[in-house]
Amino acid sequence: MAPRRGRPRRGEEENRKAQVNVRLTTAEHEDLRQEADSAGLSIGDYVRRRVIGRPVAAHVDRAMINELRRLGGLLKLVHGESKGSYRAETRDTILAIQAAITRVGISDQ
Repeated sequence: MAPRRGRPRRGEEENRKAQVNVRLTTAEHEDLRQEADSAGLSIGDYVRRRVIGRPVAAHVDRAMINELRRLGGLLKLVHGESKGSYRAETRDTILAIQAAITRVGISDQ
C-alpha cells in the first residue's frame, strides 16, 4: 500500500480543522519522515495515529509476517506429503513460526 498523499478523502477535510505546529530539528524531521515512509503513511497520518494511540505497522513487518505464514503453509505441505514422518520437527517449527509472528505483534487493522 503506497502512502496516501495529496487531498484528504471527502469529509475528512471538514472534520480536521484543528492544527498543531511543532518545531523539529532536521534530524528529527528526517527520522519522522523515515518512520512514516516505512509505515506507508504520510507524516500527518503517521503522527495522528501515534498521538491517538492507533497501531502503526511497518511494511517490513507485514512482509515478514506474510513470509512466516507462507513458510508455515509449506511446512504443512511437507507434513502431509511425508505422511507425518517429521511430525515432531514440523510441530516444533510451526510453534516457532507462531511465536515469531506474535513477537512482531502486528494485528490486522
